[in-house]
Amino acid sequence: MTTLARRLIGGLLLVVSFVPLFRILDADDDNFRRTSVEVAEATLSYVQSAAFMAVLLGIVLAVVVPRGLVLPGIDRVGRRLESVPGRAWAWGLAAVAFALAVVVNVVVYQGLFTNVDEIASFLQARYFATGSLAGPLPAAADAWLIPNMLTVESGWVSQFPPSHLALMAAGIVVGVPTLVGPALFALMTGAAAAVLPGLLPEHPRAARVAGLLVATSPFLVLVGGGALSHTSAGAFLWLALWAALRGRDSRWPWSVAAGAAIGVAVCSRPWIGVLLGTVATLGIWLPAALRSRDVRWLAARCAGTVAGGLPFAAALAWYNTRLFGGPTTLGYLAAFGERHRLGF
Repeated sequence: MTTLARRLIGGLLLVVSFVPLFRILDADDDNFRRTSVEVAEATLSYVQSAAFMAVLLGIVLAVVVPRGLVLPGIDRVGRRLESVPGRAWAWGLAAVAFALAVVVNVVVYQGLFTNVDEIASFLQARYFATGSLAGPLPAAADAWLIPNMLTVESGWVSQFPPSHLALMAAGIVVGVPTLVGPALFALMTGAAAAVLPGLLPEHPRAARVAGLLVATSPFLVLVGGGALSHTSAGAFLWLALWAALRGRDSRWPWSVAAGAAIGVAVCSRPWIGVLLGTVATLGIWLPAALRSRDVRWLAARCAGTVAGGLPFAAALAWYNTRLFGGPTTLGYLAAFGERHRLGF
């Protein structure tokens, strides 16, 4: 792919991120969708304001700060970043990410789950930790419900898919439930730091800086300090990307690992897992296959990905059937009905 093509695609993605596509939702007769659109409108407003401030600050700095004074120092910092061995860099950033997330967890969140998604997930994860999919229904079960939980034939459950719940259950079993989020954030950061040089081989300094930004992003650190399923999906999607790069540069069995990582992500956040998992694999392999014109090379990796993901697809189908009545009926649909579909 040429530099011009990459810039055009990047520009298109930037433009699309500011286009309010959510307004095509049919929200006139549905309060749930109307609220979703209102939240998206507010989020877009924040993004636009932040982007404007970032561009304005960049222009001011470019005008005010002398390049001759700044560039030599930046060059020295860049050389130092490049001098760190890749493995040490990835492990070091993972440690930084973990430490920052733990500080947020202890100081900001005071060791508590503060988001209703985390609370609902934690409640069901406690039942997972005892070997049960659902909790027993108390008397007057409706009085005990909190948002994002529901009662089904099997008992009291959350609306969330199983893989993140299983990871939280593992944290409960070993006695550190509030460290699951920081550990997953560290895994995501370490994987990103290992992957980025392979994505940007011609720009090693940019790859190092990007990894540093992942580890220190205030938004990501705040998410990592909690226990939202974004952390597990993000961590395993970066692992899928790492395995896809290994599969491109070596043998096809790495694609099985990529498929398994995508499977975990799908069982954590289904739509994100499917969409970004496809990008993480085909986005790496398809350009290489087009250059070599080797269809069998690509087919072997696609087959490996499917094979790696199939056990997780089967597990998700079994989980959905057991709790919500059908292999493709996610807990979101069971809790909120048809209005929780994509909604177009």
